[in-house]
Amino acid sequence: MNKRSMLIYIVLVLVYLPKISLASVENVKVSKGQVVTQQVTVTPGFAVMFEVPVEVVSFSIADQTSITCDKIPPDNNKILCKPLTINDFATNLIITTEHNEFNIILKISRDGKEHPFKYVFYDSAQKASLAQVNNMPLETRQSNILDQLLNDYTHEKCKDRNANAYVEIRCLEKIRLGTDSYLKFKIISRGKSALKIVKCDVVLQTLGGFTGLTIKSETPYGTEQALKKKTLSPNEETFGIIKIPNVTVKEEQQLVLSVYTDIGKEGDLMMRVK
Repeated sequence: MNKRSMLIYIVLVLVYLPKISLASVENVKVSKGQVVTQQVTVTPGFAVMFEVPVEVVSFSIADQTSITCDKIPPDNNKILCKPLTINDFATNLIITTEHNEFNIILKISRDGKEHPFKYVFYDSAQKASLAQVNNMPLETRQSNILDQLLNDYTHEKCKDRNANAYVEIRCLEKIRLGTDSYLKFKIISRGKSALKIVKCDVVLQTLGGFTGLTIKSETPYGTEQALKKKTLSPNEETFGIIKIPNVTVKEEQQLVLSVYTDIGKEGDLMMRVK
């Protein structure tokens, strides 16, 4: 679609699109081995996301001239679809995973009704991610959490730590829920002024050089995480938890928790986790 066609499309959407209100998320329970069929209505000018229990192996859409779909990293279990026309139209999207096949009937419609902008397909027998769990109905979410804590929960204390003049990181606990691993940690402000935690991330570093300790490359993972507080006064502490990506760490590599502050590079800190 060239710039002129895109401009015409946007104008038509603004002129002809009825007033709508969008629902939030629709959760669909599936089981392993099931062929899932789901009809989905998409409003012109809006995208719709599909989240499946495990990584997408392949996907295809019958008509790519009216709807475009893309896989969203880093987990690669999400597909985002956007209509390219304002006309009423229907086609199908086929998503294949290791355990399921999803036949999504996509219908573009200007009916003015509420339509979910996200569909979460979850398998209660599998271990759901934090994002999937948060999108589930309360009753289902509680059942999943209790089941995992009862049957698939292990933890061990850890004492790894690192510090500079501004901030300190302490590893508190390594947690395993099914096949997923998490790290619970503490951040302590050690400077004389308040600081803000800008970001926490798990980074895969490749080392080299004469000493073998020079960082040659870094791959951030943007993984799931939670932090109680981001702005800290001097000597104040906060607690966090972050998912550890299931990646192979080679001999010349290390997986680290990196904490970035508003102080700049001298206030940033990392702690090895694998």
